[in-house]
Amino acid sequence: MRYVVAIVDCGTMSAAARHVHVSQPALTRAVRRLEAELGVTLFERSGRNVVLAPGAERVVDSARRICAEVERLQGRSPGATSALVVSSTPTVATWFTERVVPNFVRARPDVRIQMVLGDGSDAVEGSVRSGHAEIGLMDRPAGEGLVCRSLSHAELVLVSPDTLELPDPLPVRLLNTVPLIVPAAGSVRRADCDLLFRRLGVDPPVVLETNDRNAWSRAVASGVGSSITFATTEALSPGITVRQRRFDPPILIPLHVAHRHSLSEAAAAFLAAAHEAGTNLTTGIME
Repeated sequence: MRYVVAIVDCGTMSAAARHVHVSQPALTRAVRRLEAELGVTLFERSGRNVVLAPGAERVVDSARRICAEVERLQGRSPGATSALVVSSTPTVATWFTERVVPNFVRARPDVRIQMVLGDGSDAVEGSVRSGHAEIGLMDRPAGEGLVCRSLSHAELVLVSPDTLELPDPLPVRLLNTVPLIVPAAGSVRRADCDLLFRRLGVDPPVVLETNDRNAWSRAVASGVGSSITFATTEALSPGITVRQRRFDPPILIPLHVAHRHSLSEAAAAFLAAAHEAGTNLTTGIME
């Protein structure tokens, strides 16, 4: 049942498998066994994503209730922390984890944040709409039916091997000469990346395609190429020394927070912390 909920919330089999920490083939086999036992079809393909089959909503509702009851039975003793489920794209999660979460955790030790990564803003929005997550963090506005707040803008930087000689800041046009490490072809994040390049009017050479962000940091540190990510005060991974270069002109990505109309007290406190972090930044809009 946990797998069914994960697939609905994440939008793709691959993202759901990462979320529940199993391989995609194992997840697919488990769902097929469940479908055989219930005598119903739960999911249908829609392009790269999967959608609920007609009539499967009741099964998902039951799955959510079962998962919630299991979590309750596993137990919270008096005074234990409550959970706030936040869904985010991987890149936006990096910004929030560094700039919002530390202050929030110190101010609210009674709240445990559960960060659920979605494969793109569509999956994040779906997680909020379905009720699996109370807050969604994304790089575009949410659709109708959700409350969406424009928080701020996060700056993109070029992360390169420490020995690479490039100007800082780097003129955007020079991206055409910088070998890049990018998400795998066909992924949602790659589509977002390609859209960014088109907006900037550049076509950088690609030397490595992978959705493994840990592989990005290792590849950058070993001199394979550079990557583009949100500015951070930390290296990509512990013990890895890289250099971050700003762009000229700066590349700023809008950050948005989406939620349903009713909010828990913990979620409202998280939004206040996010707003405070956002207002402390220099804002701007990427054209």
